[in-house]
Amino acid sequence: MTATAGASNAGTGSFTQPVLNTKSDIYSSTRTADLRNALKDSTPMKLVMGAVSSTGVQSYSLINASGGAVLDQNGNAVGGSIIQGQTNTLKLNVGYTDTTTTPGSKTAFQLEMTISGSPVVNDTFSVGITGSGSSDNRNALAVVGLQTAKTVGVANGGAGTSLSGSYSDLVSVVGTLASQGKNDVTATAAVVGQAKASRDSVSGVSLDEEASNLIKYQQYYTASSQIIKAAQTIFSTLINSL
Repeated sequence: MTATAGASNAGTGSFTQPVLNTKSDIYSSTRTADLRNALKDSTPMKLVMGAVSSTGVQSYSLINASGGAVLDQNGNAVGGSIIQGQTNTLKLNVGYTDTTTTPGSKTAFQLEMTISGSPVVNDTFSVGITGSGSSDNRNALAVVGLQTAKTVGVANGGAGTSLSGSYSDLVSVVGTLASQGKNDVTATAAVVGQAKASRDSVSGVSLDEEASNLIKYQQYYTASSQIIKAAQTIFSTLINSL
């Protein structure tokens, strides 16, 4: 959105460029289209400055391209007052129809801008959609600002953090969990090794031990066979001597 001062303004009023505070619902193409059409159909609008009281309070009203009053979601004319010589923040709620309901319901988009200085009666500030090829880089600056703006975790009254801060937190958490997982693997491997050793000490078979036992049993068998052979020889000798 872009604001321009009226060519015939006689006061010293100044302004900042308007910002659309209403967020587009990216999950509803119908709501997005409603907002886009509302911005297109409502603009250009003109902020018209009114009379100034003795205390420096000045009224203003918002009119459409046809000269009629711009209405909010409740059907009231959009307007208010400023104090001359101060920076005044204006939040302008412009009504339009939300077609996602049946029948359509009234809602509004909000434009925010500031007026400062001392405008005079009938000074105007026009507000419209920024044209193509504009050298205004506010959108680019707003995108860059998202890096440090607190946009993450702001729901339910949370203080929130920036995208870069949230990324750093994510990297820290992932690194901590990865390190913890690595330590868990090492500890678990040690426990598994101890469990296997305990099992093998009770029911396991050692090939070296079994081979040693076989050699020992073979030696026992050889010795026993020699004793039996000697006994047979003695017995045969006794029988033959009778």
